[in-house]
Amino acid sequence: MKKAQVSVEFFLLLTLMLALAVLLYAGTGAEQGRARSLDRAAETRAFLERASLALRESWFEGNASTRVFSAFVPGETNCFYWNATSSALYCASIADGAFVAAAAPGLPEPQTNCTLPLAAGWREFKAWRDNAASRLDCLG
Repeated sequence: MKKAQVSVEFFLLLTLMLALAVLLYAGTGAEQGRARSLDRAAETRAFLERASLALRESWFEGNASTRVFSAFVPGETNCFYWNATSSALYCASIADGAFVAAAAPGLPEPQTNCTLPLAAGWREFKAWRDNAASRLDCLG
C-alpha cells in the first residue's frame, strides 16, 4: 500500500510541476512579444528623431546645406509620413501596426526618394535643403 501511495503522489507532484512550467512558459512568450514590440517602437523613435534633427539642421542652415547620417532602421517600417498640423514625421510598423512620431517644427513637408518599406539594418541617409524644399534621400 505504501509503495502505491508514493508512486501516485510522485506522479501528482510531477503533473503539477509540469502544468506550472507550461503556464510560466506561455506567460513568458506573451511578455517577450510585448517587449519586442516596445523595442521596435523605441528604435523607430530614435531613427525618426535622428532624421528629424538632420532635416532641421539642414533647413535652418540655408540653401544647399547637407547632413549625411547613419541610422538603424528596425524591422519592416513604412516611414516619412508627414503631418502638417503637428509638423511631425511618422513611421508605421508593418509587424504590429504601431505609429511612432518625431516632431520637426518649422519645416515644410520633406520629400524623399526612399523606397518603402525600409529594409532593416544600418543605412545611410542624406538630409538637404533645395531652395524651398526639404529633402531626405536614402543612400544605402
